[in-house]
Amino acid sequence: MKKFLYIASIYICCLPCFLEARVWTLKSGKTFEAKYKRVFGNKILFIDSEGKKKKVKKRFLSAEDLSFIELKNPPKLDIDIRKKSSLMQYSNRFDTTELPKVFVWEFGARIRKVSSGKYKHPLKLEMFVIAKQLHHNHKFILLDHQIYNISFKDKKKTQIEWWSPRITSVEEYYVVNNMASRGETYKGYLLLVTDPQGKVIAKRVTNKWMLKNVKELRKRSVGNYIDETGTRVYPGRPQAGKHADF
Repeated sequence: MKKFLYIASIYICCLPCFLEARVWTLKSGKTFEAKYKRVFGNKILFIDSEGKKKKVKKRFLSAEDLSFIELKNPPKLDIDIRKKSSLMQYSNRFDTTELPKVFVWEFGARIRKVSSGKYKHPLKLEMFVIAKQLHHNHKFILLDHQIYNISFKDKKKTQIEWWSPRITSVEEYYVVNNMASRGETYKGYLLLVTDPQGKVIAKRVTNKWMLKNVKELRKRSVGNYIDETGTRVYPGRPQAGKHADF
């Protein structure tokens, strides 16, 4: 019984605010009070205070109320990271010292709309990319942070591919006297898509702590060293005799 009450309380707390009753206006000027239930086809289902169902065709509802319903029904999106890298290695014809390896990275995102129907409101894509300092499991670098506005106003448009204007690089090199490796390696990313109210409608993340501490990440600048709470930290000291631990 306690378990049932607990689950029920969670469900009640999570009910979206748009299920609350409000006054709706028809194009004719008439109004009615009801709770919005759902959209099916070209009709919208409402429930009045007596629990009776009321179906209204979309074309009869005011433009303002149609926009309100659309905002509460964001599209279902499938998002994924896009990335490509190339190795840039220095050439040295006269010295046997192992030269730095520089990995040049480009990052972006692909956003695919998998639901039907129109959605005229603007959306915001936010991307964070991090690298990890070699030999320091809790030291990270913010490689990139971008915000990009996207839209699916065009009903025929179902996919958007975007690339960050920033080209980043991570470098690995060796100290000759003890053959210890230094540098960093690409670690992961966080992608968020939010609606005009700031509600997250799609996300993809490789490291859960990034999502948990996204507010802290937003305070950081590209190039900052951070820990798993998003707090800014100093780079870790070099550790002799260790090699790359990808």
